[in-house]
Amino acid sequence: MYDWKLRLTKKVDSWTVVLCWAITIFDTIACYMVYTIASPYQLYLPDQSAIEKAIRAFIYLGVVSLFITIVMLGDRNLARKKAREQQIPSDFTPPVLNFKKRNSLRIISIGLILFFSLPWVFALVGIFISDIPILNLIFLGAQEYHGLPSVHLGSHHGTWAYQYAIIAVVLTMSLDSPYYLKNTLSRSIVAGGIVFLAGYAIVNGLEDGLNEQVLKRGIELISYDIIKAIYSNEIAFYSVLAGISILTIITWYRIASKKEKTRE
Repeated sequence: MYDWKLRLTKKVDSWTVVLCWAITIFDTIACYMVYTIASPYQLYLPDQSAIEKAIRAFIYLGVVSLFITIVMLGDRNLARKKAREQQIPSDFTPPVLNFKKRNSLRIISIGLILFFSLPWVFALVGIFISDIPILNLIFLGAQEYHGLPSVHLGSHHGTWAYQYAIIAVVLTMSLDSPYYLKNTLSRSIVAGGIVFLAGYAIVNGLEDGLNEQVLKRGIELISYDIIKAIYSNEIAFYSVLAGISILTIITWYRIASKKEKTRE
């Protein structure tokens, strides 16, 4: 019998929620500050006020954070109800699960995401990466391109791309074992969410990255034209991405449900 009390001792879901809201709040405050302090030249002559930029940042990340919070807390609430109904010892011993290898891959993945996103990380807090020794040898920042900085200060669609990518990597921990998220529907929704976040991150991250770090060096890429075409056609892109995510949820749920019935 599955021990629901054991499920409640796992805090991966709670820490994931905390991380999502921490990123949301940080992003919102950083946007407000940089668009208040930086000059129009450094910001590419923005047509929105600091408060509008901050609200936009909060919405972009807040929607994701709220969605994840609802799913995670919903699963935990179900676990509480199940735990109250059970009459099994609370010292039930779970099977030994070794996640070291997969967690190492997650750490490496997040490290690589952050490294290639450094121009946007610094821009978000009002710093040109070209002002940072050594990093200025790798990345473009304040270098002029057609009379404006190569990477303007403030938020980019690349900013949300790397933040979504990090959240997607962290969310995969919830699927490692039913001892993190037991409810089949919750796990299916998380799987679909990971696909959506990853899809957004790949297309938006590549478009912004190739544009600001490759094309502005005078290097032409056919691959960029393809990414740009996908990125520019927002309705088609997000419709397809949403469809793939929903298909992932349905497929994951059906397969998981069959496995549950087989075990029973």
